Amino acid sequence: MLENLVRPASKKALKRLEGKGLRVTNTTTLSGFVTSRSKRLFELLTDRKEHPQNLLADEALENRVRALKVVNDSAERAIALIKQFAGAVKDEGQRQYLLRVVKHHRSEVPKRTKAACSAFSL
Repeated sequence: MLENLVRPASKKALKRLEGKGLRVTNTTTLSGFVTSRSKRLFELLTDRKEHPQNLLADEALENRVRALKVVNDSAERAIALIKQFAGAVKDEGQRQYLLRVVKHHRSEVPKRTKAACSAFSL
């Protein structure tokens, strides 16, 4: 994996892994996703620009990495939002109406960025 840190990132390298165009097989390993851009993770976690090989024995770094939580933010936000809506509306008819309004607004603003939502007007 450390050898891949000098491998340049391809032009098609994604900032975030998405299912589109991603080829994962039974032989794909974690090191296949490591490129020179992966060094940035070590820089952010340690505030130092050393080679990651020198950081392997750093106990503070190991503790930081072990404390990181892997989350699916979009799924967790969606679940929290629907729970909040479901708790706010007791009448089933009103709940269905509210869900239809949300669905309509989501279709009106297909690109859900902050700028697109800010530009949307009723």
